[in-house]
Amino acid sequence: MNKRVFRVLIALITALAIIPALASAMLAGETEVAKNMSTNVLYTSVETALSEASSGQTVMLIDNAVMTADAEIKSGVTLLVPYTESVSATEEGTTANASAIFAAETKTYRILTVEEGATLTVNGTLTVGGIIGYPSQYYQGHTSGSHGRIVNNGVISVASGTMRTYGFVEGSGSVDIGSGGKVYEPFVVFDFAGGANTRDLNSAGQPPFTQYTMQNISCDMTIAYGGRLYGMCNLYAGSQYNTTDQIMIGTANDSALVKMASGGSVSRSVDKTRFLSGATATSPANYGSDIGRVSYTLSGGATFGSMSFKIKYSFLSVSLTVNKISVPYCLEYNLLDGAYSTSNTFYVMPGGAIRIGQDASFSLNGTMYVFDGLRQSGMSGRFYPSTEKLAAAGFATGGVFVVDGSFSILKNATFGGIVQTTAAGASVTVNSSAIVNKTGLTFGGCASYDDNTVVLSLKGRLLFHDAVTDMVNGTTYTSYTGRNWTLEGYDITKYTTSNGTTSNQTYAENVHVTSNPPMNGEWTFTGHTIVTHPAQKPSCTEPGWDEYYTCEECPEYSTYAEIPATGHDYAVVSSTEATYGHDGVTVCSCSNCGDTYEVVTPQLTAAQFTVSLSLEDSIGINFYVKNVDANAVLDDFLVVYSFRGEQTEAGVTDRSSNRYTVASCAAKEAGDSVSISVFYQDELIKEIDYSVRQYCESVLGNPESDEKQKAVCLATLDYAASAQAYFEYETDAPVNATYSAGDLSGVSIPAELNLLSSSGACDGITRMTVSLALESRTELNFYFTPAAGVSAGDLTVTLNGEAVTEGITVAESGVCCLTVKGISGGKLADPQTVSVAWGGTVKTVVYSPLSWAYAKQNGGDAAADLSKAFYRYYLAAAALFGN
Repeated sequence: MNKRVFRVLIALITALAIIPALASAMLAGETEVAKNMSTNVLYTSVETALSEASSGQTVMLIDNAVMTADAEIKSGVTLLVPYTESVSATEEGTTANASAIFAAETKTYRILTVEEGATLTVNGTLTVGGIIGYPSQYYQGHTSGSHGRIVNNGVISVASGTMRTYGFVEGSGSVDIGSGGKVYEPFVVFDFAGGANTRDLNSAGQPPFTQYTMQNISCDMTIAYGGRLYGMCNLYAGSQYNTTDQIMIGTANDSALVKMASGGSVSRSVDKTRFLSGATATSPANYGSDIGRVSYTLSGGATFGSMSFKIKYSFLSVSLTVNKISVPYCLEYNLLDGAYSTSNTFYVMPGGAIRIGQDASFSLNGTMYVFDGLRQSGMSGRFYPSTEKLAAAGFATGGVFVVDGSFSILKNATFGGIVQTTAAGASVTVNSSAIVNKTGLTFGGCASYDDNTVVLSLKGRLLFHDAVTDMVNGTTYTSYTGRNWTLEGYDITKYTTSNGTTSNQTYAENVHVTSNPPMNGEWTFTGHTIVTHPAQKPSCTEPGWDEYYTCEECPEYSTYAEIPATGHDYAVVSSTEATYGHDGVTVCSCSNCGDTYEVVTPQLTAAQFTVSLSLEDSIGINFYVKNVDANAVLDDFLVVYSFRGEQTEAGVTDRSSNRYTVASCAAKEAGDSVSISVFYQDELIKEIDYSVRQYCESVLGNPESDEKQKAVCLATLDYAASAQAYFEYETDAPVNATYSAGDLSGVSIPAELNLLSSSGACDGITRMTVSLALESRTELNFYFTPAAGVSAGDLTVTLNGEAVTEGITVAESGVCCLTVKGISGGKLADPQTVSVAWGGTVKTVVYSPLSWAYAKQNGGDAAADLSKAFYRYYLAAAALFGN
């Protein structure tokens, strides 16, 4: 068989193998998303493509794909998420195909989505392709052009294989690097100032760059001991790209920046919402705003080493060993349980952070500086963010170094900066031969093209007794509080104010920068006894305080700060509206302490209620309902009064004044109360018990009362007391016990007031008599007895000249009685004339109440007192009302 026939046969066999797969996909209406580049077989799912791939084969995405089930990249197999239709994994950026900052999503070529619940296990190679780098001094080594992307909402488990990420991996899932796994991602420098400057700074013992990141994989990452995270560094210098794969997280035996102790682990997270835009007039738009905050959390212990990068300058390519490591604002290390150390130099830059957990220890054999702040000129246009920019973006304006466990500055080690703490019981030990008093730290320098020198005083310091205090050699400090405090600012000895070489740079000296960064923690040392005072919450009325501290040896020291009383937080718990019958009451209670108070809204005024003394018909009480509220309905009122068992009900008919004679009583009853109740819509709105005595005493007790009115009240009380005595009515409680007009012995009723007379004769009656009733009411009774054969109806009776047609009572004995009622107190002397006529004959009798009194004044003591008091009562009433 010749070669041509053989090739045709092979092509036919291959086509026959592909046709069933194509037919199946076409029948199902599915899209081919993956292709085995070794067999040319197309697949509608990545899972199937991987399951059918063999060692030495590459599966490439040819369309966007979604993984919903677990899949494995087997040993020797490569899965490529490409950045172009070719099989290439990466290429270097040019000004034509790349951007100066991270490429936008519009440059995404293919996307693989790993759904939640699915796991992609990497035992072979997973490559996310992309264009890397830009030939200028902006970002260096970044994904700058077309790229592949993985949206990982599940798990990518790099168990024993390799993952190279030139593009992006994002999502809510995780990338887990196992003990045999390797993950590579771009090491991005974004203050690169050229090869010569980088060489010069490194040769001068300075960090060759201070701003860098690794965050192409932005979903959470874990690294088990034995796993490795590489930084793919690609620096453009000497008209070429200089590439280095540096182990960033590795094992104790690796040349790595972080060397995990055996059994240790690292986790990483990226917060893209925390960024700082460093765009200037000469940098691209959004410069820096695509760089988030990367947090590494280490457990089990580690040693911090160095980094090594290849770079070309002056036609020479060399490897730079970088053992001066900066921790920029976009990076933080959290060291949990375990022992940590370094023999290199670390600069915790403004905004950067290193935190030592409570169960962790850190031994410093080298050098660490924690900057209070920084001000420099730009190195070839690259600036470290200013204090103002960091503060505006919510970053710390100085480096953050927090010790909640233990920190040891060993023999000959150097430390400068402030040590903070957030927990009690942490320790900082300063060896007697440690260097903690650096006063002229030079950072940066004058390189081939530019100068960005800054000179700082950076002693080791911490807060002792509320003051920032220099560390003392041979001392161990112990934290006793993590309270917040503020550092006012920082001082700069000298810094460059313009770019340039040594021939034209300019400087500013002795500059103070006010930054007011928040700080945490206080420290003490042997010889000082700190006393802890427990916190007291403020109450509504009493101040409180947070936990505070005093020193037994330093009486002036106290962190006590009063927290003002909170004040009551009242809220309404119940409320009733005021009506005509009752007050409105709003009850308010404090939600903090339960204190309660009431706000009373007085009941609405339905009307005015007043009383007066009535002398028009015996002695009584007048009750008035006056000036009725315009909003009240008259028909809804009811007045109820009762006296000596007799109850009366009446309505309100007039808005201006309604009068009710609620009691008309005998004198002896002047101390008896009448009960008065007023209802509105069946609700009791007024209730009083009142008596003649109460009225009289209220008038007499009021200095503004009229003298004639007082005289009437005095006489009324004396008259009532005499009646009680005469009729033996409650004599143990005389109604004039408090007030009296005086002795009655000198009172004499004039004879002219004796009006008793009788004239004429009437054949129709046999006798005619007269009497005065005082036991019940003040009434005159005229009695007459009809003659035999004469009835009361046969008689003509007149009273004061007016015929009487009714009101004459006839007893069983036949005696008739005409009662004269309604004689007012001022009319007691007026004659009452009664005539009885029958058959042309007339009998006339004239009599008055004072006629009775005149006849009684010389009787027994009780009768005489009653008659005299009666007379004096008349005189007072006549003077007040007129006779």
